[in-house]
Amino acid sequence: MFHASICFLLTLSCCALAKPLLSIEDYGDKLKGMVHMLHDTCVARSGVDDSKIEEMKTGKFGSDPKAKKYVHCIWSSTVIGDNGDIDMDMVKEICPPKIKDKAPKILQDCFKKGSGEPNMENRLYEMTKCIYEADTDDFIMF
Repeated sequence: MFHASICFLLTLSCCALAKPLLSIEDYGDKLKGMVHMLHDTCVARSGVDDSKIEEMKTGKFGSDPKAKKYVHCIWSSTVIGDNGDIDMDMVKEICPPKIKDKAPKILQDCFKKGSGEPNMENRLYEMTKCIYEADTDDFIMF
């Protein structure tokens, strides 16, 4: 029994220490400079609670309309143009160096998955969930 308890605690500790999410230190200068302004602006526009953002960082997206508005705000303020398409030049400009090789393809693939969704807020939310599932370790949410 003691041995099983030790194994369980070690497993639990390792899981608690494993942090999916790209560290802000790895964002690169361009994105790092935008993070706080985007976060504050999109929180104000959406009314989302920071606890919902923290949940999304761990893959718990739920269906909160305010969280969807927040995600839409982040994307439409950065790499989704007014026409609803991905601005790949902007993606390349602000993409963190660590994920520059893989992120554009994941973004495009996940964006295409939701192409049948007419509501852009829902489409970008589903895209964000897809990105999380495709690359949990380097997921970006702020």
